[in-house]
Amino acid sequence: MSNITYEIRQALTKGNAHTSDSVAQLIAGAQAETERLTKAVKADKLILGDITATDEDHAAAQQRLNASEILLERLSGSLPRLHELRDQITLRERDERQKARYDRLVKRRNVVGKQLAAFLESLPAVATALHEAVQLRQEAKVFNMRPTPGTPLNPMDNMVSEYPFLAPLVTDAVLMRTRLTGSDGMVLFAPADTSVSTPPATAPRGAKPGRRDKLAEGLQHAKEMQVHIKERLNGMRRYAAMRGVSLEQVATSQGMTEDRLQHYQKIADGKMVDAAELELSKAQITTL
Repeated sequence: MSNITYEIRQALTKGNAHTSDSVAQLIAGAQAETERLTKAVKADKLILGDITATDEDHAAAQQRLNASEILLERLSGSLPRLHELRDQITLRERDERQKARYDRLVKRRNVVGKQLAAFLESLPAVATALHEAVQLRQEAKVFNMRPTPGTPLNPMDNMVSEYPFLAPLVTDAVLMRTRLTGSDGMVLFAPADTSVSTPPATAPRGAKPGRRDKLAEGLQHAKEMQVHIKERLNGMRRYAAMRGVSLEQVATSQGMTEDRLQHYQKIADGKMVDAAELELSKAQITTL
């Protein structure tokens, strides 16, 4: 028995140790052996039909022919069974891969689910903190902004001393773009709402903001940033004058780099507003 026939018998009787690739190799080996035996049978038949061959040649050729035809018949019969075995193993391997993929998916879902559960549980606290940030920002204006002459003022808000500028805990960009909704659908925090109890007005369903709308929003944001930065720089200047130091020294003490300070000064001078207005005017001219 040749090695290939032995391996095929082992695969067909004990195929659990095989993979689809190893069975495919057996099929290729069986096909190659079938091709070789077919040529050998043809050669031995030529010898048997040769009258000039000796009796010993005829006997040897007949013996080889008998063995080759038996082996050829066995190999031919084994090929369909090998193909069936390969298909079964391929199906089993796919099932195993899918089960492993499903298990990985379940594990990932469990991890992300716990993270989301913790996040959703923290939403009320985050919403409360945002509410507080809005209120604290309003209260900080008493210390950050000096009233214009003639403006009615609560005597309790008339500052006796100078105080360092109190920057907002949350930027306008965050407040204007953050909307928190609880798992029950109740709005916990909504942008552009000072009381932050109801959502802002929305565009009609299906309507998409155009480029001019986005540029207009950008212009409004630039204007708000200019007011905010002006207030901050004015507060820093007052504090610098009170301490007898430069604006740059105050900026450094607050962790602000020189480049950042120059950037703030450009914003306060209206550079950002000018650029936003220019872009909006270009868009309006283009659509005319």
